[in-house]
Amino acid sequence: MGITHEEDLFIRQKLTHLTYLPLTLAIEDVVIDLRRTRKIKLPDAIIAATALCFGIELPTLDQHLLAVVRSGALSLHQN
Repeated sequence: MGITHEEDLFIRQKLTHLTYLPLTLAIEDVVIDLRRTRKIKLPDAIIAATALCFGIELPTLDQHLLAVVRSGALSLHQN
């Protein structure tokens, strides 16, 4: 099982359009805050915190994660 050569090439081509973002100390702080205040798994907290810290939209179908990002964005703007 696995992926075909064509699928591999397709994925690699799509990945060239992505921007890699560093995991900063600010992101780590937001991850810890999200884990303290929300019921969220660590990988999702890292994704949400990265979106929040860089002020980028998070395209996801995960409604729980989207709610975390939306509520986190509100609290970041209030501070």
